[in-house]
Amino acid sequence: MEAYDLAGEARRILAAVEAGKLTDLEAELYQPLRAPDGLPSEAAERWELLEAIAAEMRRAFRRMRLHAATQLEGIEVNTRLLRHLAGNSPPAVT
Repeated sequence: MEAYDLAGEARRILAAVEAGKLTDLEAELYQPLRAPDGLPSEAAERWELLEAIAAEMRRAFRRMRLHAATQLEGIEVNTRLLRHLAGNSPPAVT
């Protein structure tokens, strides 16, 4: 099986979030994720989570375009999940 890098995919999207450029983030979200077939269940679940995060962020962009939202809804939660998938520890919550 060809090697795939889930953490790299998450880091790519996370970098666009952290750069704060909405056009760059949107472009990254529409890049196809390269999830492999035949993964062990834990790895497959992580890919499914990454795909769900990207889909939710794409929906947030659509809501912004329709003026149903003034900002990307759920960006904080999605950013924390991306950091987790990218292998970065999220900041401590106090």
